[in-house]
Amino acid sequence: MTSSSPGRPATQSDSVSTPATSESFSKKGYALLERAISSSDAQRYSAYALMNRQHPNYYAQQPGQASASRYGDVLGESLLVNLMPAIEAATGLALLPCYSALTICQHGALDAPPSGHAAHEITALLVLDVQGVNSWPFWLKVAGEKKPFSLRVGELLVYRGNELEGWREKFDGEIWAQVALHYVDANGEHAHYRFDGRRSLGAPLDRAQQDKVIAQRKEFDSALAEGDDCLCFCGSGQVYSSCHGLRQPSLSA
Repeated sequence: MTSSSPGRPATQSDSVSTPATSESFSKKGYALLERAISSSDAQRYSAYALMNRQHPNYYAQQPGQASASRYGDVLGESLLVNLMPAIEAATGLALLPCYSALTICQHGALDAPPSGHAAHEITALLVLDVQGVNSWPFWLKVAGEKKPFSLRVGELLVYRGNELEGWREKFDGEIWAQVALHYVDANGEHAHYRFDGRRSLGAPLDRAQQDKVIAQRKEFDSALAEGDDCLCFCGSGQVYSSCHGLRQPSLSA
C-alpha cells in the first residue's frame, strides 16, 4: 500500500527537519514530529482511507480538484485525541481539539489548507500514504521565507495555522493520503471554538447550529472564568462542576 521509498529527497534544500521542541515552536511557529505513528499503523490507516472510497458520497469531492476529504471521520477524530499529548509537548500549549479532515489526493491535485479560521489556531498534517512519487513537499511561508517540508509516511508537521500560510504545488504522484488535525489553545481567545461548534468529537457538523453553539460556549467560558459554577452548557440541568467538569475534556463538549 505504502510506497517502498517514501522518504524525503536527499538534498538539504528539499526538506526541513526541525526538533519537536516547544522552544523551537515558540520561535518559529512550526515543529516536525518525525515518528508520530509507526509505519504499520500508517499502512492500516491508509487501507481504511482508501477502502472508504467504495462508499458513495463518503468523501466530499473538492470542486475542480483531484482530491476528496471527509470531515470528522472516526479515524481522524481518534487521531485528533490520541496525538494531542505529543502535539501539546511539541508546542508547549494546552490544547482543545476542533476537528479532523481525512483527505485523499490523486495526480494533478493542489493542496492549500484554509487559513484564517479560528479553529485552525494549531494545525497538524499527518502523512498516511504516498504512491508514485517519493514525496510531495508542503510549503510554509515563515517570516517572508518559503520553507519546504518533504514529509514522509508517519511524520507530523505542526504549525500555527492562523499565522503561517501553507500550500503544496501540483501533485505528480498517484496517491497521497493524509489527515489534518486542528486545535485551539485551551487558554487562548479561541477556546470556545473547541469541537468546531459540535457537541462532541465524532459528531457531524450542523452549520445551522455552529455559530449558536460557539456563542454559547464563549458566554459559558466567560462566566466560568469569573468563578461562577453555572449550569452546564449540555442542558443536563446540573452545575458544570458536577457534569462536564468531571469528564474528559478532549472527548465531549
